[in-house]
Amino acid sequence: MTALRVDSGSGAPSAHGEPIDPPSRLIHMTTDIPSRYLLVAFSNPSGIRVYRVNPDAAPGAEVAQSAPIDPGTRCGSARTIAS
Repeated sequence: MTALRVDSGSGAPSAHGEPIDPPSRLIHMTTDIPSRYLLVAFSNPSGIRVYRVNPDAAPGAEVAQSAPIDPGTRCGSARTIAS
């Protein structure tokens, strides 16, 4: 996963921050409502991982979970709701 910066003059994209190498092919990616975390869904094996979004909007470190996230047998997407 890579964040891109777009040059305001030329419109050319360039990498922003360090890329994240996912454990397998991701199926779906979204952020929480304030865009502080990335939620990434995988289908093989089924899983969800959470990553921080750095203050400069570059992808950050994975967030350790206190308990496993049960994504079901074939995770296809992730979604957040206000709590």
